[in-house]
Amino acid sequence: MSSSMTSVGIHKGRHFPLFKRQHPRVYEEIAADYEKWKPEDPIGPLPLPEPTQEPLL
Repeated sequence: MSSSMTSVGIHKGRHFPLFKRQHPRVYEEIAADYEKWKPEDPIGPLPLPEPTQEPLL
């Protein structure tokens, strides 16, 4: 399995296994049920800071 880390994540190399090609039925079952078991966003919505007014003088 060949892959490399980049600034945006993992970049698949030419020897990276193709799960969809190797296991087509399992891949389709996972894709069909994805909405049922997908994890929630680990970060969630980003909180916005409270607006503040700087003193003028």
